[in-house]
Amino acid sequence: MQLNPEDIARVLQPGQRLELILNRHVDSGNRMERITVPARILSFEAGVIKLLLAEEGRPWFSLFRPGRLLTIQTGRSNSLFTFKSKIIGREVLDGVQITLESPRILASAERRQRPRVPIMVPVVYRLLSFRDKKLQHLAEKIGTGASGDLNNQGITLLTDLQLPVGMTILVEFNLEGEAVSLLGVVRRTRSEKKKPYAYSVGVQFLEPGFEHQEMILRAINKVGERFKGGITI
Repeated sequence: MQLNPEDIARVLQPGQRLELILNRHVDSGNRMERITVPARILSFEAGVIKLLLAEEGRPWFSLFRPGRLLTIQTGRSNSLFTFKSKIIGREVLDGVQITLESPRILASAERRQRPRVPIMVPVVYRLLSFRDKKLQHLAEKIGTGASGDLNNQGITLLTDLQLPVGMTILVEFNLEGEAVSLLGVVRRTRSEKKKPYAYSVGVQFLEPGFEHQEMILRAINKVGERFKGGITI
């Protein structure tokens, strides 16, 4: 889907919430870590967009250097838009504010291309990081639970541990006789007092590989017709 500047201005409205995505090198090597920071649009005028970072973006202020490229993700109605833009300014004024040049669209897609299908399989997971802190002291500890529903972009994890929003975890389960191991970020945690597990945790996979996506899609296609509408997080 192609958008002209007028269309982009209609998509990006003052007050709208979005996510800013940057990558940074970690461990003084070539390994990259994906940073996602919530933000809100303050204004979009004369080809310049001004954003206010959410409070959890403050520790990442040094990453928002002028001249750096970043990715913007936001949704309107049932669509999810991905943009690319360049930082042209930053300041601390009633919170952390950054100024970007007019974004160019990279992609547009349905917000939920496929419904989550109820598939319950045993799941184990490891806690990797929370915001800017590595959880190395927990790396050898394993959490257990089950999947509540699943698609190729995410999973609802049922567990007795309350996982905070923004935590990065490694999720591992077996599907059709194959082992699946995927990185994910916690997007929501909800108490489930009436169920066998204490919490329902919505996890979004971080760039799942094509092979794993295809495996998941094959599995949910087998049961999809029995669960019209799916379960969403």
